[in-house]
Amino acid sequence: MPNKTFISVLLSCILLACNSTSKNQENTLAPCILRDNGADSKINLSEIITKHYRIIPLETKKTSLVGSVNKIIKRDSIFYILSNECKIQTFNHEGKHLYTLEKMGRGPEEYTYIGDFDVYTMNGQKEIWLCDVNCIKIYDATTMQHIKNIYYPFVINKFKKMQDNHILLMTGQNKKLISLSDPSGTIIDSCLITKATNTMFKPVQFIPYKDKFIYQIDFTNSCVIYDPEHEQFHENFIVDTENNWLSERQYDALFQEFEYDFFRYLKNYTFIKTLRYLNNTLYIVSHKDKKRYLHIVSGSKQQTIQFAPNTRIVNDIFSSTNDLNFISSLNMGESDNSLLLLIEPSNQDIRQIKKGSDSNRVIARINANDNPVILEYF
Repeated sequence: MPNKTFISVLLSCILLACNSTSKNQENTLAPCILRDNGADSKINLSEIITKHYRIIPLETKKTSLVGSVNKIIKRDSIFYILSNECKIQTFNHEGKHLYTLEKMGRGPEEYTYIGDFDVYTMNGQKEIWLCDVNCIKIYDATTMQHIKNIYYPFVINKFKKMQDNHILLMTGQNKKLISLSDPSGTIIDSCLITKATNTMFKPVQFIPYKDKFIYQIDFTNSCVIYDPEHEQFHENFIVDTENNWLSERQYDALFQEFEYDFFRYLKNYTFIKTLRYLNNTLYIVSHKDKKRYLHIVSGSKQQTIQFAPNTRIVNDIFSSTNDLNFISSLNMGESDNSLLLLIEPSNQDIRQIKKGSDSNRVIARINANDNPVILEYF
């Protein structure tokens, strides 16, 4: 009886903790986030997100060297990878290199840098869109031929095209941080006053969420959700405001006091590095001091798993030490039907592993200097 009474009281406390949200917390994506609640139980890396995964080693040859990866996009089984060398490499679903977009220069069909890119299907043809200073430049995704430019009166740092061809824009040189334009570049609407703290450019700045898009405000617990159907912006919290989640006010105060040295003081807060949404499930990566957490929220169910520096995750994919910091690379990629993680061969022993959960094929040889490897959950 005492045990049953204790369990009942404990469950009541947990329910109260999850239900006692303030009126501000009603507008949250994940109303209740608990601490790692399975410290003594083990979970396999192969099952941490879904039970289906693939390993894709990117082909390594002179013409396909990727270097340091800035962003990964997967569209219709093709991987598009932006490197810090301002070129975009394409690989098929097995990792074989296909094409390269590399047109650095100051000519009318060239670009001076790539702040962001994405891939869209227009009239049945794949196109690569990239932002270069104050314009978006568009190229054929197969021939890499230039198609056209869309010009703006301010610098474009990040963007996302909607199905109705309207374009979400992030800029640091306009009065408002986020703008919405029509296909010709005319501004329709805007939101969020630009602040000096808005310097956290992320590989994927506008995150698909159900039929909407999330813009996380730097590393804070605040976000703006854009609803394309109604062409409206809404401000939200990502998770409940308990447990010292980093707020906008705290973030701004740190910047005011320490300027760009404020990163050293983020360890005192729980901050959100990234989030993704797949199959009605929200995945959130958070950091607190040196600890790294993966939060998985599906309806009323949720679990929190610490993956670094100590973890209960069993690395049953790679024959290596349990260094799982690559889970933080969830912020690097976007796919229509999967979650993408990026693994550097120099950091993992990935020479003798299965290619995926549904395959007995084994990766025979990957050298430390080879191109990265993609771990895809679907």
